Amino acid sequence: MQRTKAFSIVLLITFFVSACGIEDNVPETLDYSKKIIGTWQLDRSFNLVDASMNPPAYDWFEVEDGYYLSLFDNNTFIYTRFEECNSGEYQYDPVLQKIEFSFDCEFDYQGEMMAKFTEFLEQDKRQNDILNLSSPQGNKVCVENCSSIMKRIH
Repeated sequence: MQRTKAFSIVLLITFFVSACGIEDNVPETLDYSKKIIGTWQLDRSFNLVDASMNPPAYDWFEVEDGYYLSLFDNNTFIYTRFEECNSGEYQYDPVLQKIEFSFDCEFDYQGEMMAKFTEFLEQDKRQNDILNLSSPQGNKVCVENCSSIMKRIH
């Protein structure tokens, strides 16, 4: 009985010591609003493959020379996704995990002129070099850039 108790205590101490070691290997995480600051380039795009299927079929495609997104500390941005207009101010919403862009001018998005655009984030607190964005489509079927994976370049 005494041996079993001693063995249980040694086993419990070993578990706690090894658990502490695992925690030490977790990368330091910052507030996500700080992690998104920087310049990102489109690396992969989630695009429509077959609209005749129900639901429509999508797949990821690698992108060469993708557009850029630069987010600055002062809540301004440069986003080259839309040729007509590419700068303005943004607001990061940590609760809804989204970035709301207010452009300095209007641009054409799926046949509609707009000056505001929202991208939802899929947060990966362990990765500092990937930003996964998706934009709401409403009732429309998304064809290109339904979701995008951006890689940090600066």
